[in-house]
Amino acid sequence: MKEGLQVAALGIGVTILGLVVGAFLMSPNVSREQRFIAFAALGGAAGLVLLIDAGRRGLASIRKRRSKRATLSGGHRAAAAAPTIKLGGRGSRTPRAVRALAAAGAAPTEIAWKTGLPLDAVSMLLEIGTTR
Repeated sequence: MKEGLQVAALGIGVTILGLVVGAFLMSPNVSREQRFIAFAALGGAAGLVLLIDAGRRGLASIRKRRSKRATLSGGHRAAAAAPTIKLGGRGSRTPRAVRALAAAGAAPTEIAWKTGLPLDAVSMLLEIGTTR
């Protein structure tokens, strides 16, 4: 929020600067070189505001991606709550893997996440496993 207010303030400042420079340029006593310098200064200020805003948005998206990665990799979970069953290879998507995770106390959503199976498939496999 604070960064957004800073960018808004910069935008307002550039707008005011544009109005002042525009009024200056309307004078008939202004030479071509002075007009060029005024346009260059105004363009540089507007470019600076756009650059600051783009950098702010870029940093926000990087932070969001890092936070999402940490959440997906289990960075925010308690280490003791996750079952310690090693999955990988061909058997990681089998009904045995699903039943082993369920026996270790994993929730269906966590089983789906660890095995890569859809939640519906995990629910079906757990239901089949209990009816046998």
